[in-house]
Amino acid sequence: MKSVYLAYSKNHEVRQMATSGGFVKEALAYLVSVGYKAVITRMNDRDIETIITSDFNDIYDVHSNSCYIENPDYFDFLKDVDPYQNYVAVCLPCQVNRLPKWFVKICLICNHSPGVGYMNKIAVDGQDIIFRTGDSYNSYTVIDGVKKPFKFSEDFIPDKCKKCSQVGENADFICGDTWGLNEPNKTLVLCNSDISEKMLSLIRNIEIKKIPESDFIKSQGKHFERKMNKK
Repeated sequence: MKSVYLAYSKNHEVRQMATSGGFVKEALAYLVSVGYKAVITRMNDRDIETIITSDFNDIYDVHSNSCYIENPDYFDFLKDVDPYQNYVAVCLPCQVNRLPKWFVKICLICNHSPGVGYMNKIAVDGQDIIFRTGDSYNSYTVIDGVKKPFKFSEDFIPDKCKKCSQVGENADFICGDTWGLNEPNKTLVLCNSDISEKMLSLIRNIEIKKIPESDFIKSQGKHFERKMNKK
């Protein structure tokens, strides 16, 4: 395991809106500012879509917060990839190894992405959905502007997710919530490559604190152990 940090945006609004400290949004914004293009997944009303963007408005939009729904079309963006352009992609563990090798990969710690039935349960056709926003331990779902308590669905688990053993070990960054550490509004960040260590020191508008590997295991160990036992 490489180095582990707690990180969060210096911008209070970003930190509150992004649910887990805002590290991912600030990392994307920094890399876009130095010439990268960002691959992000967002909600567009009831549609989930993965786009390539260099627009800071897309990165800081609440619709590109965690999207708790399957996106079977995630890799469609690859048809528009320029082999001479640098990219940073936010992805799930099952997507890491299918991305081009030259991409910087920010992998989200993942339990599962619910099937479309979850969306149909919480909203009806035509309603705009923001699955999760607010601070880490008090986040909520917004449906057509109305705040509702956020509850991650353990129902509607796709079969492939039930069998998944992927943890994103080949990603540059592995990011998630700080469960069990009593550190709300911070992102748990594992720098998993030399390039991620270097980038972390260059990303503007974040505060970072190195923490022991044992804290990562305390926060996420059971999840990783469960996944690894499926191999």
